[in-house]
Amino acid sequence: MRFSLPAPSRFTLRYRVLLPVALCVLCASVVLSSAHAEDAPGLAGDALAKDDPAKDALAKKKADIIFRIRVKKAIANGARWIADHQRKDGSFRLDKNNGEGPFPQSRHRFGISTLCLYTLADCGYGADHPVVKKALSYVRKHYRSYMKGDHWPQASAYSLSILVLGLHNLYVKPANRTKLDERDRYGARKKDKKNPCGYPTWARTLINEILDWLMAHQSKEGLFRYPGGFNTGTRAPGGMGRPASHFGDEDLSNTQYVLLALWAGSRCGYDIPNAKLVRIAERLLAWQETTGPQIRRVEDPKPTEKAAKPKGKHKYAEPAPPTKQPEYTKQDHARGFPYTPGARVTGSMTTAGLSSLLILKGMLLERRGLTKGLRKKLDRGIWDAIAWMQVNYSLTTNPGMGTTWQYYYLYGLERAFVIAAKRLLGEHDWYREGAEMLVKDQKADGRWQPPGQLGMFGAGPQGASMFKTDVLDTCFALLFLKRTTITPKKPVLDDPGPVTTPSGG
Repeated sequence: MRFSLPAPSRFTLRYRVLLPVALCVLCASVVLSSAHAEDAPGLAGDALAKDDPAKDALAKKKADIIFRIRVKKAIANGARWIADHQRKDGSFRLDKNNGEGPFPQSRHRFGISTLCLYTLADCGYGADHPVVKKALSYVRKHYRSYMKGDHWPQASAYSLSILVLGLHNLYVKPANRTKLDERDRYGARKKDKKNPCGYPTWARTLINEILDWLMAHQSKEGLFRYPGGFNTGTRAPGGMGRPASHFGDEDLSNTQYVLLALWAGSRCGYDIPNAKLVRIAERLLAWQETTGPQIRRVEDPKPTEKAAKPKGKHKYAEPAPPTKQPEYTKQDHARGFPYTPGARVTGSMTTAGLSSLLILKGMLLERRGLTKGLRKKLDRGIWDAIAWMQVNYSLTTNPGMGTTWQYYYLYGLERAFVIAAKRLLGEHDWYREGAEMLVKDQKADGRWQPPGQLGMFGAGPQGASMFKTDVLDTCFALLFLKRTTITPKKPVLDDPGPVTTPSGG
């Protein structure tokens, strides 16, 4: 049996003949127009380069939508990778296959678990999520033994402060967090409730116990530190036996997390005497570098006009109005912060000092406990720290430390500049640039690992990392991307007036 194809129609024949001809004509016209544009830039070139505000606004809007989608996808994949590292008992580990490297699991498991819980809560994992339920069960089961110091390290300000932050973000919705800061003209909380955050009874009890413990472990100078031998120079439980002259009784890293926990606690009714906050502020100001190069301040641009209200049936928003260029009208001195007095100044510690000063100013403003003199000192310290960050701007390194603690530094950058409500660092859109870098650097399985596989702790023998820190690095990357640090209800960036500190360097 034979099959015969139908004869092509007249239309099909014309199509076959005309299509190649049309393509040739189109290509020729493109070539000729390109050549003409090159030969006559004053005509075709200017016409092609002419701005089209409507098209530019639409292109920017599309780019922003694509950017947000990519960031959300990265957050979801990273959070899923963190959740996959949970153990059967609800705790988390640094390395899915090899434990915590050279250190026993018990030494770090509680602290790592609180950081993972905090991160997952920020990423939208609710209290009813199976992973969060198991993590909360582990925390509640081992909290008492951890506080007693039954295993190394003894209860630390780091782990306990992060646990407070995790519980706060787990039970208090983002939309309700700024409302908790509302106070009357005398500094008293408007909604004076015993439990304004709506914590479960067990969580509220645990948080208050932790905050009491933190305040009880404030050093005589005013700041905070690891317990045990880190302070005394002896091998007490929870210490490393280092000389007291090397470590001292306080450090900026522990202090910043304690302040974050106290800030969260104060929004939920925990009472902190103003005198203690003032003491911390004065101590931190004394830690900042005394001199630094004079730098032109770069302030965020402001809209030239109000955005047009949505029009039409569907009420789509009009494109955002153009903005002015950043202003360079004032001067600051670039002065950073060290980990401890006399140590080198780094990006991670300068962000820690900056966010700490911002938190202290915000809390004292809310409580009507900020004197004119201290306010001026805080403003000067804040803007000088921003100037240091402006001069030493980097996303691929932790300024002053290379790749060591790089992602920890990135989370510090997010925290400081969200609290400051500052979009630009110098002329850099720090979040956009940082988020694009992190989305690009995320591994296929959802984790993050700094370039060169140096981990948080930098290079060990023969260039190898001390131990894998993918879980910690991924947590800090997610905390940066999610950007859930709370901006104070009242602005905390004020002009401190003319520069009065001596210039240097």
